[in-house]
Amino acid sequence: MFVANDTLAIGVLKALNERQIRVPEQIALISINDIPAAQFTIPSLSTVKIPSEVMGVQAVRELKDRIENNRTHILKIVVPYTIFFRGTTLQKDAENMESATQKHTHTV
Repeated sequence: MFVANDTLAIGVLKALNERQIRVPEQIALISINDIPAAQFTIPSLSTVKIPSEVMGVQAVRELKDRIENNRTHILKIVVPYTIFFRGTTLQKDAENMESATQKHTHTV
């Protein structure tokens, strides 16, 4: 299951535990942000870290360029990310994700 952010994923993890759904044996869970609490949940939360500072700086640059140069075409911008595979994903899930991506991944 992919959850939009770590805070929501922690709530999902709690709800799954309350319903005795075993994570990651019955369902894998991964989210975005890599907040500090993600590594302290039980099991620890697998997460994707996307540098929000980089996205913010790039967004401001692009907006400024659009305004100053009256640019109307859309640009594709690739932002670096790191996947932290922790306890909410099985090893096979991590291996499948690592083979599907060329970006940085870490099994913790």
